[in-house]
Amino acid sequence: MFDNIEIHGLFEQHSTAQLAFAFLMHIAFIIFLCKRNIFHYLFYILFYYVGSVPILILDMSLPHYIYTSGFVVAFGLAVLFYRNKNSQIAGIVFFIVLLIHSLLIQWNYLTTGTYQNTFTNSLYAVLSSNKDKNCQYIITPDPGSKAWIAVRAISFRHSIYDLELPNNISFDSTVLQKSSSDTICHLKLDVKGLVKVSGEIDDN
Repeated sequence: MFDNIEIHGLFEQHSTAQLAFAFLMHIAFIIFLCKRNIFHYLFYILFYYVGSVPILILDMSLPHYIYTSGFVVAFGLAVLFYRNKNSQIAGIVFFIVLLIHSLLIQWNYLTTGTYQNTFTNSLYAVLSSNKDKNCQYIITPDPGSKAWIAVRAISFRHSIYDLELPNNISFDSTVLQKSSSDTICHLKLDVKGLVKVSGEIDDN
């Protein structure tokens, strides 16, 4: 994936064609590297995943768990480069693809950080200006907004600056715990990460 930095939201961020392209590029790399030797395929798969064995017991999947596999890919590129002329050309092509991948990941980190910063600052402004302490907040993302960044930004987080985050902020109205004393305050999240009051307030 050219600019992917996380497993969460993978299918929301990328089309089927992009996922298929990434899969086929890796398959092509393996075939160029291993050719017709079945043992080379077995060794590649073994060493690609051996670094992931210690963390398979964890209850969540995060992309940095597979960083150790980068060593196997780097070694494979070196093998291609020094094998013969045709393999060298293939190795250079795969290297260029990985270089583009690296540059786009850096760009993704920059844009993700900007989006998250906009989200947290605007959420802080909205929450701190609300005088109703009994609000249950439901944030509705606009089409095209990167909601998974916003969800991650406040997951397991208790405060933004000096503001303590309410426990009843949700991106899903079905999980709100309704109470007769609470008000449901609707917010919306735009494509730039800005949180705004939608103007809808439901009194239970």
